[in-house]
Parts: sequence; structure tokens; C-alpha cells
Amino acid sequence: MTNRQFIACAFRKGDTRTYTYHNDREPVAVGDEVIVTTARGPSKVFVSALIDEVPKFETKPIVGLAPQVIDPAGAALLAGLEAMTREDERERRA
Repeated sequence: MTNRQFIACAFRKGDTRTYTYHNDREPVAVGDEVIVTTARGPSKVFVSALIDEVPKFETKPIVGLAPQVIDPAGAALLAGLEAMTREDERERRA
């Protein structure tokens, strides 16, 4: 079993607002793309920082690494995730 890893994630590269998730799988690194579950379903996010201390609030788990090798089914899934992420961003700005 791996140690729990706490990570700060941004929904778009370069975003300054981050959300804290935890990872109980193989360790991830800054710059990795991972999948998380949001109220709107799965979303691809970017690991922007590794957090050394246990947060004082409850965190949600990551689902896993985002697919790197894209087959046709994976491409459709990734396109859908990216569309949901863009829609979430538009709603946050409204």
C-alpha cells in the first residue's frame, strides 16, 4: 500500500486557484494530468503542487492518471472531459 499523497490541482494550466485532493495510488508529480470526480462528473485537472502537510479539511480522491496514449475511445472520453472542464470554467466566471 502506498502512502496518501495530498496534491493541489488546477482545472486549467496556469490557473492560480487550486483544489486539494488526495492520492492513494502510485505517486504523482507536479505537471501530471489526473482525473477527479466533480459535481458534473469526471474532469481532467493538472497537478500544480505536492502538499507536505495533512490538510485540516476532508479531501476527495483522484480517480487516476489521465490517459496519455489516446485511442479513439480514449480521445472521445478526453474530449468530453475537456468540454466539461471548459463549461465549469464558464459557469464559475458567470
